[in-house]
Amino acid sequence: MSKGQGSTEYLVILAVVLVVALIVIGLLGQFTGFGTAGLEQQSRAYWQGTSPFSIQNAKVVNTSTAPFITLEVQNKLSQKLTLTDVQFDGVSINSSLGNVVFSPGSSVVVYGSNMTPCNGSATGAAYQVNKVTFVYDVGGITGQTQTGDKALYGKCS
Repeated sequence: MSKGQGSTEYLVILAVVLVVALIVIGLLGQFTGFGTAGLEQQSRAYWQGTSPFSIQNAKVVNTSTAPFITLEVQNKLSQKLTLTDVQFDGVSINSSLGNVVFSPGSSVVVYGSNMTPCNGSATGAAYQVNKVTFVYDVGGITGQTQTGDKALYGKCS
């Protein structure tokens, strides 16, 4: 067998292995359980790493009496921040949030009930918030915004 033939056979086998791996990954992504779980993990990792505010934990509950949102938000900066609003897809989650003061590095639990992505959804159903926006003041500058580049995914509790 020549060197050229051995190299060609090696490349063909490598190509077949790569194609099979891509097909398997594509099929796993199409199954709802795998796709949703992957989106939730990616979303959680993204939101835990954002700055100046990160979402450490998010819980969205839909009950017949009081749907509500609980967000554990952390200040990632080394200066004091005042959170004045949190919006899901352009709607404030809490119209009476007021001014929540964050010391450098501190975490605060923020509650909301104006808008919940789980309205009418069963427990365990997946939710998606396409645009999460934090409105805050820092130093003497008011009305600063932080909008995430990725959606917030999770399951209704």
